[in-house]
Amino acid sequence: MSSVIVLGLNHKTAPVEIREKFSFTEKQCEQAYNYVLPNEVLQECAIITTCNRTEIYALVPEAEAGRLAILNLFKVIKKDISPVELQEHSYFYCCQKAVTHLFRVTAGLDSMIVGETQILGQVRNAYEKAVQHGVVSKIFNALFRQAITFAKRVQSETRINDKATSVSYLAVKLAKDTLCSLNSCSVLLIGAGRMSELALHYLRDRGVNTIIVANRTRERAEKIAFSLGGKVWDYERLDECLRNVDIVITSTAAPHFVIKRTAIERAMVVRKNRPLFLIDIAVPRDVDPAIKSLKNVYLYNIDDLEELATSNMAERTKDERQAEIIITEGVAKFQLWLKTLEVVPLITALREKAEIICRTELERNLKSNLFEPDKKGEKSVEKLSKTIVNSIFRGPILRIKELATVDKSESCVDLLTHLFELQQEI
Repeated sequence: MSSVIVLGLNHKTAPVEIREKFSFTEKQCEQAYNYVLPNEVLQECAIITTCNRTEIYALVPEAEAGRLAILNLFKVIKKDISPVELQEHSYFYCCQKAVTHLFRVTAGLDSMIVGETQILGQVRNAYEKAVQHGVVSKIFNALFRQAITFAKRVQSETRINDKATSVSYLAVKLAKDTLCSLNSCSVLLIGAGRMSELALHYLRDRGVNTIIVANRTRERAEKIAFSLGGKVWDYERLDECLRNVDIVITSTAAPHFVIKRTAIERAMVVRKNRPLFLIDIAVPRDVDPAIKSLKNVYLYNIDDLEELATSNMAERTKDERQAEIIITEGVAKFQLWLKTLEVVPLITALREKAEIICRTELERNLKSNLFEPDKKGEKSVEKLSKTIVNSIFRGPILRIKELATVDKSESCVDLLTHLFELQQEI
């Protein structure tokens, strides 16, 4: 029986400067799936890549061979990475531990902000992209759908999301604490990520009066600006905008720094050292970290928000326990379904043998002229025989599935294979 595995790294195992090296762009995900398609070891695959994690899930015939195959996939797609860094900062889970990890990730229980809901959409998108690329089949379809279903239950049956504080909200809180007041502040959004867009909504609700959006795709920038009553800025003229705004939120997919130290130095001269607050929630980072040393410039990245994320941890403890119970139920349900797959060939062989016997006997009796029904009567006799066969095997098949769920499937298969002489059929 094949195993579910996951190899990845996240905010708990690697700082942002490491995570950004291993994050996958959309194009790299496509390349990875093209690598997986002809791969005999990686039977099914899905890649989750966010600002806080890069994880590759796979269905493999053998766990260790699968782990090596994923490591090789990283080397093929991320040619400039250090295998030593990957080994040092990554984790590897197999079978039920891998399934449990996916369920917890999808429900927001493994997030930097415990209970945040954005990850559910990110997992769903990752699953849908894997489906589109043809690297998902029966088991991963069931696995990801189940993970999404139980994550929704966590959201609806607990209050963990009410107490969760999104990265976007934390970024705005940090800006308010640093600048004392957001009234009459102006903000520049660079990029069009969901988190940064949410941050803009929070800022507008807290008094920011000028919103400027810059994005490589102008149409997308116009859409966001229109929804928030803001205006669009030419992406190629970012340096000019930095001279006037109070807050900059950046979340692009650029592989290099979008804002460099020299640009901020020039802007601060014009600003006469008026404070500038920058929130970089992109992975890879958009803002050169060397900017932090400049006077009156406040730069925070995704990892800097972690300290704030733990402030309401005690309040969420009860809801987390309830959420974990729901996740445990979901994992158990999937594992039971997975175990029943082990006896599917046996059940199929039993049905096929019974149908062959039934069909053979029916044909023999028709030829012997024991009775001579017309075509309609012949179909009725055939239907009746199938009904009898199904009735006889309905109970035993249910018992076989029950035995599979209590780790007796192997002895069950051996016994019934011998009893019904099914060795050739399965």
